[in-house]
Amino acid sequence: MEPQEFLAEVRQRLGVPAGRIVDERELALAERKRLGLPASPPHLLTDYRGYPVKLDFIIRDELHFTVNAPILHRVSVRPWTIFDRFLRLVGLLAWAPFPDPTEQRFFLQGLSPENAARYLTPTHVKAFDELYPFAHWTANERGYQCLKGVDIDGGYTPADAVRDLDLLLDIVAADQAARSTVRP
Repeated sequence: MEPQEFLAEVRQRLGVPAGRIVDERELALAERKRLGLPASPPHLLTDYRGYPVKLDFIIRDELHFTVNAPILHRVSVRPWTIFDRFLRLVGLLAWAPFPDPTEQRFFLQGLSPENAARYLTPTHVKAFDELYPFAHWTANERGYQCLKGVDIDGGYTPADAVRDLDLLLDIVAADQAARSTVRP
């Protein structure tokens, strides 16, 4: 399945016929050829569950989810890598552990351990567990983002993409509910 076909099926499963699939290969092919750039993969822009969302193939095997919504905290959640563990060991990595000491797959950046314990609700923990494996999850000035490695030819389906988007939107909804009770 090609990325454009994958996104068309995602759009159909979301039930949002107004969603727009942008294929820059068609929009700017001449300019990209002139500059010697490869055509970038397509992306889907739509509104879903009340939020503007974008699903973007960075490359064929990486799907980037973006939800444009105000954030509660600026935070990143990343799976541990050998390099991250080395940086932590030598004191060059600013990080906070997950409040659950049994969770060893992820670490947090942008929150102190005390704020992490207050920020991460059971909704967050469940969503991160179900989104895993992912390369990076962040909430910043561009909204909520999640980068996942996917194999659209070998098992990752449009239904999986919709499920992952719903999990990301569950986090957004939990943050928006908490935001209404938190004073700046």
